[in-house]
Amino acid sequence: TGVSGFYVAATYKNFGQTAIADDHFITVVGCLGCLCSGLSRMLWGSMADRIGHFITLELAAYASPIVMLIYTLTAHSKLSFAVCVCSLYGLWGASYCLVPAIAAFLFGDAHLGTNYGFIFLVFGVACTIIIDGAGATGWDFGLINYLFVAMGCVGAGLCS
Repeated sequence: TGVSGFYVAATYKNFGQTAIADDHFITVVGCLGCLCSGLSRMLWGSMADRIGHFITLELAAYASPIVMLIYTLTAHSKLSFAVCVCSLYGLWGASYCLVPAIAAFLFGDAHLGTNYGFIFLVFGVACTIIIDGAGATGWDFGLINYLFVAMGCVGAGLCS
């Protein structure tokens, strides 16, 4: 959910403009998406308290490529675009909420801040390389979106 979240946050506006000619609408969707990211953290935290951090992360990891696929296939619809962007931002919120607890469980509390920082550094570097590399090669957003769907499926499989 982290990598696709970074990707959508960085590219939703450019991708939306390939099918929707309303810049104001796309900007509002991005603002609402940011709110969804923040609000979703309470949902993910509550869910993790009830069913566990790993199961909650697994559910978010399975949902992320599905929503990314819908986002890619239905970009021409304003409603679908808005729902998918907000959903992907909400799924991105799961990373911020769940990764610290999971990192503490896996690596211990002693170096939690360093481990957490490193995890998000990897997310950021991966997205930067993919987005900038795609821009340099001229790949279109549809192709890149499918790459993130595939990466999400691999990530979901690794969470199982």
